[in-house]
Amino acid sequence: YTVVICNFEMGDTLSESVRSIYTQLTKEFEILVVDGGSSDNSITELNKLEDKFDRVRSIRLDQESQRRLGEERNVGVRGAHGEYILLQMDADDRYDGGILEFVEVYHQIENRIEEKFYLKGNAINMTPRDFLIKRGPDRNIHAGEDEDLWRRLFADHVIIWLDHESFVEEIKNYKSGIYS
Repeated sequence: YTVVICNFEMGDTLSESVRSIYTQLTKEFEILVVDGGSSDNSITELNKLEDKFDRVRSIRLDQESQRRLGEERNVGVRGAHGEYILLQMDADDRYDGGILEFVEVYHQIENRIEEKFYLKGNAINMTPRDFLIKRGPDRNIHAGEDEDLWRRLFADHVIIWLDHESFVEEIKNYKSGIYS
């Protein structure tokens, strides 16, 4: 499994977010952080995380004005080592349990249906890597890349929406600048 996290200028929250995910995972998981060319302390934080945790790695991109979040997600999917991808997990969120349970629910559904699918949860999503490469990828659009992908998957009847209690909390409210 690969947890793909995209980061840009979130050095203040990146370490707490990655640690909250890492502490929940077993050795079958890696965390891949795609940095979109941050100029804050993100790279320093990534170096510390990679030094401390053996299953955290990063892809560091140069800042490029034409590349959007959708393309950075695609870089993460292509660079993932896992057969399954967990995505739309943010570098400014803290995850308080629930990741492994979400993976278990995915596999329970997978055992009952024949076709590959995308499971959309609350601030966590999962699908096989090859499915996402074939059915996606995210479009490199200015905004709404997630909704665009979800609409396309919905039109093809290959997305399952799972409404569950959230286990995610925002670390920083960017509008007010207040940390939780």
